[in-house]
Amino acid sequence: DGAVQTPANANSILILTRKDDFPTTKRITFRRSEALVVEANYDETATPFLPPSPYTNLGKFTISGMSAGENGEAPRVRVNVRQDIHGLFEVASGQMMVEIKEEETKEAEAKEGEEKKEEGPKKKRFRKVDLKVESQVNGLTAADVNRASEEELTMAQQDRVIEETANKRNELETFVYDNRNHLSDKYSEFVSTSDRDAFDAKLNDMEDWLYSDEGFDSTKSVFQTKLDELRALLKPVDVRYQDHQDRPEAQAELKAVIEEYKKLANSTDDAYSHWTDDESNKLRDASTKAETWLFDQLNAQANVPLTQDPVVTADQIRKKIVETRALALPIITKPKPLPKVEPPAAPVTSNDEDTKEGDKMDLD
Repeated sequence: DGAVQTPANANSILILTRKDDFPTTKRITFRRSEALVVEANYDETATPFLPPSPYTNLGKFTISGMSAGENGEAPRVRVNVRQDIHGLFEVASGQMMVEIKEEETKEAEAKEGEEKKEEGPKKKRFRKVDLKVESQVNGLTAADVNRASEEELTMAQQDRVIEETANKRNELETFVYDNRNHLSDKYSEFVSTSDRDAFDAKLNDMEDWLYSDEGFDSTKSVFQTKLDELRALLKPVDVRYQDHQDRPEAQAELKAVIEEYKKLANSTDDAYSHWTDDESNKLRDASTKAETWLFDQLNAQANVPLTQDPVVTADQIRKKIVETRALALPIITKPKPLPKVEPPAAPVTSNDEDTKEGDKMDLD
């Protein structure tokens, strides 16, 4: 921080230099009895370090609220200018220095309870009065800000559309490459020769279109439509392949459920002795029906080539598991009744014994 006294009749002063550290505050002192206007501009020496622009003004600052003293003398005005941590210039505050009268000084000294000897002329004492500071800095108007915001949103929307279009084009291109390879490896058993040739032709045509002028300049919606068409074309092959992978696990799970329920239905364990014959037969019947259904379906499936849709799917087998469990659940979760507890015999009292003895005496 530092104070700068303006030279007499000076219209401008260099207050901050390029090499100054910031944040920093400088104080400029004026003598003014009327509103003071301070303009901040880049100095000519700063031109080589600024971007090309005809504008060098940083802002206009009006300091007001001061008044002349009793003798008409303009008061001393302090203007504190600041370069903040971001390097921005501002007039931080303005203060008018008002002299404290002799009477005020004596009253203050009397409160201290003792007189001080005079040692030469006394220094004048001042109090600070804050002044009003109005800032007019360069910037966009509200309309300019709104217009710039709209332009930014428009550009962001354009960028988003470009990115999404490129991603969808890449997705279509990847689908073509991947499935052309799949037709000769993992899909090879699940597609006929004629269908494979037709699919290959479709994928090759799509690749040629992608690298044509139309393909390069197309839109996201067009890419999506063509991708959906290819997916629909190859979906039956993928479904057959995927079901062939999932079916063994599903049928193994159903077989395990069947064996579990057959074992429970035929068990002589005391833990299941509370089941009625009807309940055991119902559990046994559910297991047998599920087993027969699975056997028939797998036999039929064995006669269907992999290039055709399956007779039984993994989802159908899982559904049969759910149905079988639903029939068995009320039986296998039936709680076993608690054993009956006999009430304890009533205790025999001494009076009862006396009575019995008395009865015996009477009989004799």
